Amino acid sequence: MRKRLLSLLLCSVMFCGLIPQGTMIASALAENGLCEHHNLHTEDCGYSEGVEGSPCTHEHTEDCYIIETNCVHSHDETCYSGEISADNNATPSNADEGAPTECIHVCSEECGCTTKNLNCTHAHGESCGYMEMVEDTPCAFVCEICSKQQTNAIDVSEANTFRVSSDKEFINAVKQINNGIDDATYVIEMTDDITITNDSHTGNNASLEFIKGMTTIYGNGHTLKSRFNSYSLIFANDSAVVNLGSAGEVEKSKLIIEAGVRLPDLLGIGDCATVNVYEGVVFQNNNAMGRPGGAISVGELGVSTNATLNMYGGAIRNCQDTYTGYGGAVFVGTNAKFNMSGGIIENNKGNYGGGVCSIGTFTMTGGVIQNNTASKMGDDIYSEGTVNVSVTASKENGFGVLTSTGKQITGWFEDGYNWDSNRWDVDSYCKEISAEEASKQNSIALKAAHSAPEPGSLTITPVSVTSYVGGQSASGNHIPTLRFKVEGLPEGAAIAGTNPSMVITMHLENDKVVEGHESEESWTLLPLKADTGAETPIYYFPTLESGLKLDKGNSDDLGLTGDFLKMTSISNTGSSAGRYKIELTGDWYITAEYEGQSYRVQVETPEDVYYTSRYVSNKGNNGDLPDGVDIYDNPEYFLSPIVTDEDDVTTLVTTDAEGNPLDKPVRRGVVVIPEDAAFYTNGKSSGLGSPIGIDEDSEPLISLFFDDTVSLSSEVDDKKIEEYQMKHAQECAADSRFGGETYSFDGWDYNFRYLDLVNASDGNSWVSCDKDITVYWPYPFATMDCYEDYEYQILHFKGMEREYSASLSDKADIWGEAIMHEPGNEVKVENVDVELTEKGLKFVLPADEEGNNMSPFVLMWKPVDNPEPEKYGDLTVSKIVAGNAGDKNKDFNFTVTLSDKTINRVYGDLEFTDGVATFTLKHGESKTATNLPAGIEYEVTETEENQDGYVTSKTDDTGTITKGVKETAVFTNTKDVTPPEPETGDLTVSKIVTGNAGDKNKDFNFTVTLSDKTINRVYGDLEFTDGVATFTLKHGESKTATNLPAGIEYEVTETEENQDGYVTSKTDDTGTITKGVKETAVFTNTKDVTPPEPETGDLTVSKIVTGNAGDKNKDFNFTVTLSDKTISGVYGDLEFTDGVATFTLKHGESKTAINLSAGIDYEVTETEENQDGYVTSKKDDTGTITKDVKGTAVFINAKDVTPPEPENPDKPYTPVITDTPNQDVLTPKTGDNTNLKFYMSLFIMSGLFLVILEVMYRKRICKKDN
Repeated sequence: MRKRLLSLLLCSVMFCGLIPQGTMIASALAENGLCEHHNLHTEDCGYSEGVEGSPCTHEHTEDCYIIETNCVHSHDETCYSGEISADNNATPSNADEGAPTECIHVCSEECGCTTKNLNCTHAHGESCGYMEMVEDTPCAFVCEICSKQQTNAIDVSEANTFRVSSDKEFINAVKQINNGIDDATYVIEMTDDITITNDSHTGNNASLEFIKGMTTIYGNGHTLKSRFNSYSLIFANDSAVVNLGSAGEVEKSKLIIEAGVRLPDLLGIGDCATVNVYEGVVFQNNNAMGRPGGAISVGELGVSTNATLNMYGGAIRNCQDTYTGYGGAVFVGTNAKFNMSGGIIENNKGNYGGGVCSIGTFTMTGGVIQNNTASKMGDDIYSEGTVNVSVTASKENGFGVLTSTGKQITGWFEDGYNWDSNRWDVDSYCKEISAEEASKQNSIALKAAHSAPEPGSLTITPVSVTSYVGGQSASGNHIPTLRFKVEGLPEGAAIAGTNPSMVITMHLENDKVVEGHESEESWTLLPLKADTGAETPIYYFPTLESGLKLDKGNSDDLGLTGDFLKMTSISNTGSSAGRYKIELTGDWYITAEYEGQSYRVQVETPEDVYYTSRYVSNKGNNGDLPDGVDIYDNPEYFLSPIVTDEDDVTTLVTTDAEGNPLDKPVRRGVVVIPEDAAFYTNGKSSGLGSPIGIDEDSEPLISLFFDDTVSLSSEVDDKKIEEYQMKHAQECAADSRFGGETYSFDGWDYNFRYLDLVNASDGNSWVSCDKDITVYWPYPFATMDCYEDYEYQILHFKGMEREYSASLSDKADIWGEAIMHEPGNEVKVENVDVELTEKGLKFVLPADEEGNNMSPFVLMWKPVDNPEPEKYGDLTVSKIVAGNAGDKNKDFNFTVTLSDKTINRVYGDLEFTDGVATFTLKHGESKTATNLPAGIEYEVTETEENQDGYVTSKTDDTGTITKGVKETAVFTNTKDVTPPEPETGDLTVSKIVTGNAGDKNKDFNFTVTLSDKTINRVYGDLEFTDGVATFTLKHGESKTATNLPAGIEYEVTETEENQDGYVTSKTDDTGTITKGVKETAVFTNTKDVTPPEPETGDLTVSKIVTGNAGDKNKDFNFTVTLSDKTISGVYGDLEFTDGVATFTLKHGESKTAINLSAGIDYEVTETEENQDGYVTSKKDDTGTITKDVKGTAVFINAKDVTPPEPENPDKPYTPVITDTPNQDVLTPKTGDNTNLKFYMSLFIMSGLFLVILEVMYRKRICKKDN
């Protein structure tokens, strides 16, 4: 038996000998990185054998565990009493006692609320015997000849993107996310509208519950709904982060989240979870039930959670929570956070906080919360926690109109802090609170609203009026309706017409309302038929029209006193003519209302308001004047005679009534009317059509009234009215509706006159004639001697009355539509044909029995393009400034006054008004008035003459304009000052940076502040503004302010003082400027930092030569190229220049670059690679330097040559095998890939089997022996 066993063992050994040795060795090498090309591990390949660890023997006890409770129960209708559900008066902070009083839920492990979690504090040590296992460091050698690797890359971003178009796809995506890696990033893109209708759900809290990772949801303009009222639509829990949209992706982010049925909320945020809402996302249309927050619940009611909501944009609209009542849009629980920097929350409804209810932390740095409602308090915001509101509710910050009032929101207002506080009410309680003040409160209730409107203010003031009276009918209605100007009207308000938008009410002293024009409760202001052209519209009260009558008489005081006003005579010329002061009297007042706002109406009577009554009379053809008026002192009040022959026309009066020559001629207009002309009073239609051309003494009673359009007197008000009327006439002339043509006054001189036929027996009637009337208008003074050098134009405002206003009629609303003399006759602007004659400008007015041909006219004139130069002259004014203290940049004011006050236009550089031009000149400047009429006198004056230390000399400052001559007035102002020796000093500021971390290229900001704030200019290197100069300095730099006034104090400050790790020392940073001394302020900034341990790694390059023909003494050339081209210097065995090192290696040699910076990439190349019959294989020839790791690049060059045929065929060729340590194992290639381990194991097992048999055999022999 024994022999048999030995025979079997021998057979096994012989069988193993049949296995090809090369295959066995190659297989074994492949297991640990060795192969026929790398048969032994070297230092270069980095292989090290691991150490087996020992497990910890510590056993957990009860002390190693903690019990944690996280209630997952959601209240339903059974948890609340009926009364509380209907009207929950519990505030959020005491909601635990006042809200779900019927809830019987008890937290336990069975319901999932409490869990037993390991919290072991044991630390490994000798007592537990724990030893950490050290893994093998694998061989880094890769043989490219024996094996090749392939890498299949996976697009992680695409793999983590879910595109969903149905509820099942959405729910499946959420489940995959929750089963994924904790910190992974995911994207869900909706491709269609989705309504959650499946019974399945992803968690205990919501239809879509996220518990891990960061998920971004893009709606792409679609809608997400849910029809399961037991769940929130979306819930973020644990450490999940959910982004609803993203910044800058508005179109992709567009998503509407709304309820298909009543949901607890649209979005819930649990402990440690965060949700970010971006522009384009809209929450809407949910009536929450069971959980607080009509749209979003951040945390839980009565439970402390670390939940966070960040709202960067989007909207929350039309949601409500009247079930719990806490937050119509958003509820923020204890310790939870809501940060709002954008978006809008509006039109939501709750009990506490119609917009936001917070018992956690609410921070608002942007966005809009408006037009929400709360039944208890805080229409927009209610907080019992921490509130930080830094946004003012205003139009500038995006807030709109408060819908309940229609007025612009202007700020935050208190809206009931507690049960005893008032709610905001525009009529009763409007307490505004600033955002800063609101953030200081422990409890706050706010509403974005506006303050109660302050009463507006109107001013109603009477204005002066003028009328013409005379003859026998002076006892009639001769005072025109009292006129008012109204100031302070709000834009868009209308006080005129039968249905004014602003209602004006007049009250007497007993508060009785005065009966108005259109109703018993209000007065109506109506505009005059022609606005006088004033900047403020002129109106009248029809109620007063019938109360003003002027009785004929010679009394100095007309005694006109009524309920509202009185008129007192201050100048009387008899027959009711004169000037009367208007005063308002009586205890009455006016109120107004417009668009629900009341206005205070202030009725004022200025000191210069008058009624002027002008009397017209003519007792013959001598042109007598009204009583008390002197023709020579008042040439404007002139009545011209009517003549029947043009030979009798005289437009220039040169002598007085006694034949004495006048100092200055008087011009007058003259009218030529045929002898057979018939005159009518008030037209035929009045029934008074009989001729009245002569009186009973056969003397003509008709004259031409050639007058200014208004009364001219010493009163300023008359002049203003004249300007208003001129402006109005110009507007009519420029309006094509009045005659079809437009006329501009630009570039023309002009003069307004009212031409009318008057009757001595009745100054208030108009006179008409049945024949054509020829009018001679005298030339203006400026053109009398050279009228042919001018062109003229006369415009006739046909149908307009003296005051540029038509008869008062309620048929006209504004002057631009119907300026009437008599209803049906609109004002027309006509350009009259003019003929130049020696006696004046001649034109014809056609016969008009209705009297519409006499009305305001305007004469316009300007020089022709090429006037005769000998009739004109020029005037130049020049300015010279001299002296060492003369300011050559100073403006000096000049006035040129001409003797002809009718000059009103631009002459060269100067524009004259009533013969006066004003202008300014600097040194070296001049201005010239060209083509002034010869013969007029001038005077030039300078306002600053002999002032401010100047001595003024002048030449030709007065004189007469001479034909063809350029007069020159020169004004020279000289100012010399002996300058005192300045007392000044300098100030230098220097900068020093020290320390191993000091940045000597850093700019440091400095400010020099002087005690004299009037210093404003450059001093040396520094420019001061209001005594302050700012600048920057680097290390070693300095700047100097030179010639600063001695005695002023200075302070130098550095913005970066003791900042950014610098320690700042300074000398002379404050002080006083001293005469002749250079002060120096030095700032030294020191910064030292202990440098961190550098992060470096090594790189070794090794060379191996194999093969029967490999030359192991050959030098192979290598190059190491680094990605950092700034590396230059010696690193271990290698020297780098610009990131490149070159060297040579023989077989078995290596070189190492030590302490290379971690993170840089490297590439190793061999010049002789795959050349000269060598086959080159390489490992880790490219890579990245890793901290504390020694990278190794190995290059193996193999070269084999087939031996020559032996000379003795019977003697086989025997290769020479050297004793080189790294000699290749030459193994015949049999192609047998059998596993070496298998045969070795078989061999060992065979041996063991034989040993066992031997033992058994010996025991058996022993038994036999016994």
